[in-house]
Order: sequence, then C-alpha cells, then structure tokens
Amino acid sequence: MKYSQELIQRIKDRVKVSDILSRQVKLIPAGHMRYKALCPFHNEKTPSFIISDDKQNYHCFGCGAHGDIISFLTEKENYNFADAMQELAQIAGVALPKVQYDEKKLIADDLDYQIINEFQQFFQRNFNGSIAENYIKNRGIIPENIAKFALGYAPKKYLVEKFIKEKGFQISKLLELGLYRKGQNGNYFLFSERLTFPIFNHRAQLVAFGGRILGEGMPKYINSPEYKFFKKRELLYNFYQAKTFIQRSREVILCEGYMDVIAMQQAGFQNVVAPLGTAFSEYHLEALWYFCDDPIICLDGDQAGKKAMLRIADIAVPKLKPGKTLSFVMLPDGQDPDDVIKSKGIKYMQSLLESRIFLAAMLVKEHCHTGLNTPESRSAAHEKLNNIAHKIENESVKAQYLRYFKDAFFKVFRGKSYYIKPKSGNNLAVNTSNIAMEEVELVAFIITNISILTVEQYEEQFAMFDFDDQTVGEIQKHILALAPNFIMADFAQWLGENIAQNFVNYLLNKIRLLSTISLSEYERNKRFDYHVKSIVLGRLRRDYKNNMRSGDE
Repeated sequence: MKYSQELIQRIKDRVKVSDILSRQVKLIPAGHMRYKALCPFHNEKTPSFIISDDKQNYHCFGCGAHGDIISFLTEKENYNFADAMQELAQIAGVALPKVQYDEKKLIADDLDYQIINEFQQFFQRNFNGSIAENYIKNRGIIPENIAKFALGYAPKKYLVEKFIKEKGFQISKLLELGLYRKGQNGNYFLFSERLTFPIFNHRAQLVAFGGRILGEGMPKYINSPEYKFFKKRELLYNFYQAKTFIQRSREVILCEGYMDVIAMQQAGFQNVVAPLGTAFSEYHLEALWYFCDDPIICLDGDQAGKKAMLRIADIAVPKLKPGKTLSFVMLPDGQDPDDVIKSKGIKYMQSLLESRIFLAAMLVKEHCHTGLNTPESRSAAHEKLNNIAHKIENESVKAQYLRYFKDAFFKVFRGKSYYIKPKSGNNLAVNTSNIAMEEVELVAFIITNISILTVEQYEEQFAMFDFDDQTVGEIQKHILALAPNFIMADFAQWLGENIAQNFVNYLLNKIRLLSTISLSEYERNKRFDYHVKSIVLGRLRRDYKNNMRSGDE
C-alpha cells in the first residue's frame, strides 16, 4: 500500500533513528543529537558511521551507506516496506490506514492457520505421559525448554482420526496443508506416533511440523511437505526465537537438526538455528550473512555431517564477497553438539566454537592432507583447490583464495617426502666429512630446540635447506613430518630402524650434549643462523679448493 508523505514524516518525527539503530550498533555520543558507531554495512575498526537524530538519517563515510529508519529496516533487517511501516507506526503510536486485502483469500488463510494450530494443541495435549515425553526427558531436556519449543506427540492413527472427525476437518484440506499424504494404499496421516516439532516462519506463525520416530523404522525425521505457507529453503528452525540474540551478538550458529538446536539453547547458546532437513540453500546463506559476516557451521562429526559441511561450502563459495565468509566447528568423530555437551561440558563446547576454522582452511583440510604421498595425488589436490577458487564470482576474493591455496599447499607438503619404502636394515651410512658433521650439528640443534619450527620463518628455512648428506636429508624430512607433535622416543625408534648405528650414536651424543644448554629465544634464533652460515661457508671453502685444484691441473 502507498502511504502519504505526511504520514511517513509523522512517524519519522516520533521515532529516533538512534533508537532503531541501537539494536545493531553500539552508539557513541558525538555532539547534540548525534552519535557515531562502527558501520553495520561493512567491516571497520574505526567508527565512520554517523547517526543524526536531528537530520533523521544515518551516513557512513567509509562505504557510503545512507538512509533513514525505514531504509535501515528494509536494507539491514530484511523487512519489506509494509512490515517496516507497521512496526514503526506501532512504536510511534500512529494508526495506519487499513490495507485492502482480498477478503476471501484472507479468510481462507486464517482458517488454514487455525487448522494447523488446532493440530499443534492436539499434539501438545498428547505429549504428557507419552513415550515422546520419556524420550525428551531421557535426553535431559528441562520442562522450560519443552514448553519453549512447544514439543508435542502425534498419537496412534485411530486417535488422530477421532480428533479429525470431532473437528470436522476435510482430508482434502489436510492433504493441502501437508498433514496428510497420498500413498499407494490411500491417504495417510504423516506424523503418527512421532515426537513433533512445530516449525514457525520468521513472523512467528506456525506453518509446518517436523517429526521424529520413537521406535524402529525409517525415516527417523520427517518434515511437512512444501505448500503455500511452507518453503523449506526460505526458513530456518528456531530463527524467530533466536533473531534477537543473533542481532545483539552478530553471531549465528547453524546446527544440523531440531535436537541440536534445543540442546545448544539449553546449554546457553541462544543464537542457534538449523535448516529443515538437508535443504540448506542460497536463501539461507544470504539470510545468515544479512545478520552477521561469519556464520558458524556446527554439524555432526560423522560422515553425513562432513558431507553436509562440504555441500554448504559448495553453495557458499561462488557467493563469497569481501567481508562475508563461513567458519566451521570440527566436532569429535561420531558426536553431535548434544553428545559433546553431555560428555565434555559446556566450556569444552565453547572452546570448539572459539577454535573454529574459516572456510578456506576447511577446504584445504578436506582436500589437501599429508596422506597424499604421490606426485599425482598432490597434483589432483592442487587442481581441486584451484577449481574451487575459480568458482568464486567476486574477482577480488577469487584472487585471495588462489593465493591462500597456493601458500597453504606449500605449507602442508613443505619437507614432506613422497612415499619411500621403509629401509630394511640400517643401510644409511655415516659421512664423516666436515660439512656432514656441521649438518648433523644443525639437525641436533633443531631436535633440542624443536619449538623453533613453530616459527614460520625458521620452519621454512629448515624445510628448504638442501643437505649434502643423504642421511641428514632423510632425517630432516622425518623431523618435519613429525613436527609439531615431535616425540623423541618415536624419533629415536625411527633412527634405530633406518639409520646406521654409528651415525645414530653420533647424533644422539650431540643431542644429549645440546640438551644441557638452556637458550633464550634470542639466543636460539642466533644459534640457528650460526649453524646455517657455518654450513654455507664450509661449502664455499670446499668449492673454492676444488676450483683451485682444477685450475692447477
């Protein structure tokens, strides 16, 4: 409906811009009727976003975002114009003229919503004392959350049919609303003997149900089929309740299903939602990005969860844009969020959320790992990552991903040899040249100061160092393969199995001697440089002498 400019202005005169924007940004006073804040439309560290109650607008000097209370609701909070006007009018205490609707359609929709709500009340009445109540209580869900999520139970077929008859509902209407379904043997009620989860749209209207079987049978979970009120790819479970917390924290956690959401919420994580089934879509992605820049994906730690994680990544990659990404929580194998909370506690779950990895790192972890030990397998991984990067539509983000994947690929395989058949016997002999001894000194130093390999500069320098002695080169590769989880006992065992005993004795003696010396970080770094320079100078002296001899001849 079109509203007059006079009406719009009257509403704007009664609602401060700062009151509406304070929902999403922290206001800093900046003069009479003015505030500054970090811009909600782009990432910044220094406030460049100005809110002017006197001018009834906002403006960002960083990204150029500009508007009033209506545009803020439509552009940042995803309202349509009519809903924005209705909310602001309510705040302002201004009556809006009644909108002309198709009266027949409005009455029909109201009756359909009424039928769905009648079923919800029926399910809730049947919950108390049911196997569904026992199941939920055994899962540790407290009564407050049973009520908050309005859990119910759809009883046996004959009780459902009795309820339908009492209410006078037509099966044709129930088919239309997704409560019944056509089967080979006729129409059947979809949720019989299932725990029920009511599904609300983003306006808190009940539109559908999810159901979990409580005995043997498949599928374990089902949802209402899509119909006029219910589009799976446009809704997220619990969004209508979590929205306020998401806006305040600017964080959202996406879990796999209903029970994950309920368990996380009970543990204190109020900003949790879930897709309906496996139907995660671009619409969901844009909705999550609308409220925060870095949604957290926290799926089950099983194979199905990992596949779903990669599907979400496939959806997100082409749509990546500056400042918008995803992060992934890696749960223990075979565990869902509820398992983690019950076995390890809320603090451990929080630590997993805090140690999440961003999208690019997750893709490297999945496609590029140290188990790839042939040139062909590594080439395939490298090509896979490049193909992923080339799917990104934004050229700036694409360039950054190509660079990141190149660097990450190098780091994963730095110093990692291709597959070498284990040596039979101690057939790597000792070389007693001065340069070889200097190289052993460097390796012994690294082993006794293994933490130096956590510093990228020194790890890269050591990994790229080309040792003259074959034995020292093999030891170098094994040290890099063990780091950062280097265990001396494992290393010593490998030495005994692969290296000549006189070489092992020489190296272990060096290690024992160096382990008695305590070095500061500065001294450690200087000592590393000293060993490297000693080897390089030794090579230069050798080459000089060889050149002099060849000149004499």
